[in-house]
Amino acid sequence: MKTKLIAIMILASLMLSSGTLLATVNAVSWPKLPTQLVQLTVVDGTISYFTSTLSGVPAGFDVDNGVYLGWCVDRSVTMVRSVAHDVKLYSSISPPVLSSINWIAVNYILNHKQGSMMDVQEAIWHFTDAFSPISATAQLMVDAANANPTYDPTGGILAIICLPQDHPDAQNSIIELNPRGTGKVTGGGQCIVGDNEMIPSASFGFNAMWFSRNPTPNGELDYVDHITGQHVHVHDLIYLEVWQDEPRNKPWPMLKAKFGGLDVYSGRMVDVYVEDHGEPGKNDIFYIKLNGVYLGGSLGDPILAGNIQIHKPPA
Repeated sequence: MKTKLIAIMILASLMLSSGTLLATVNAVSWPKLPTQLVQLTVVDGTISYFTSTLSGVPAGFDVDNGVYLGWCVDRSVTMVRSVAHDVKLYSSISPPVLSSINWIAVNYILNHKQGSMMDVQEAIWHFTDAFSPISATAQLMVDAANANPTYDPTGGILAIICLPQDHPDAQNSIIELNPRGTGKVTGGGQCIVGDNEMIPSASFGFNAMWFSRNPTPNGELDYVDHITGQHVHVHDLIYLEVWQDEPRNKPWPMLKAKFGGLDVYSGRMVDVYVEDHGEPGKNDIFYIKLNGVYLGGSLGDPILAGNIQIHKPPA
């Protein structure tokens, strides 16, 4: 009986140890952030509230030394510009700090931006500082975030909390961590608009490149609707994301990309989604929205003429 009891105790101990190990293994492993202090320097941004630069980051983490899109989460304090602040980095997924903020909503906004930089900032302030009144476009983002209370940012843009440690009254801010790859995307041709499935109702041409952590990718986009005459032009891109579809898409490993920036005519956000199905391009996909509203192209029908080429960044 004693031997059996000892065996049970050993088994229970192993189960507890295994459970602890399993819990550790299954814990959220992304993003991997440094536990030591790093340095954050901000200047006023043009496509985000801050242009934020991290330094002093050791190797081996999901963030590194470089420039990021940054946003304010504390309107009561002014961040001193062009000065390196000691900060501690935290994931906004169940953070141990600033836990009263609705980070699910903030992350939804970062992944579904509309309008201008200040529209996005006001929508963020709504959740971090109960800021009001806000613009109509900011309110649209707020309403959309509230309608998605279980949104999961995994695989998309994630807010990384930058908590200052060098001064008790320093400003809290966030930077955008984007796990998707950068690369080069080019294309041009004709596409449908709405139900005109066989009529080349619009023309498009674009190039987008991002091979570094510079927050502004290079490139531009031109789109013309031949039915309405509407002309959309983006001269400065805000973001570019390139990723590969599942390996089962053979023989061509389909590449997908999305990019966007502000329309020079309306000042509103333009978002483009494309797919490269290989040569000669007859199955490639082009889809464009203005301020979140459909403009042209199709997610189900390929372009009617032209070609789209997506290149992953060099290793």
